[in-house]
Amino acid sequence: MQRADSLLDEALALWRGDALADVRDAPFAGTAGARLEELRAAAIEDRFEAGLRLGRHDEILADMAAVAACHPLRERLAGLRMRTLHAAGRQSEALAVFEQVRGTLAEELGVDPSEELRKSGSRRSGEDPAGRGGGEPAAGPSAWPGLARPSGRGDHGGRAARGGAGHAQRCRCPAVRYTAGAGGQSARRW
Repeated sequence: MQRADSLLDEALALWRGDALADVRDAPFAGTAGARLEELRAAAIEDRFEAGLRLGRHDEILADMAAVAACHPLRERLAGLRMRTLHAAGRQSEALAVFEQVRGTLAEELGVDPSEELRKSGSRRSGEDPAGRGGGEPAAGPSAWPGLARPSGRGDHGGRAARGGAGHAQRCRCPAVRYTAGAGGQSARRW
């Protein structure tokens, strides 16, 4: 996991500005730029997941919040934030993140959170939220009251808005990068 963490850090450090910013008016730029932005967001999420699995939850929480503010519709990011808060012993804040995302999805898209996101919050107290093993996820209703809410609207998985592309165009998110400092300490670079 340390190797993945380092490689993701290096890859994200290479990113400069908006995708295809110098050729934005070209016919191919819209689709290709959106694809590249999605890949970047996925790499940032992968970097957060690596940090979580390495036990760096306290180091990544502020950056997760900053990226989540720019991408409020990214359910994977929300799930990672909830798991990270849970790992940091901040269960009530994890539930607040879920409620915030649920409200945003309902308001902007008229949908409920995906089953995957609901399961991210439904952890038994014995489970390791960092994903390093441990107990089993809760079966049936969520271990957190009010977390699982049947939508009655059908399955909205794989929805195009999942990446929040429209919001990403309105909000310029910072690039988050960590570098190892003296004594193995991490330093955040923007």
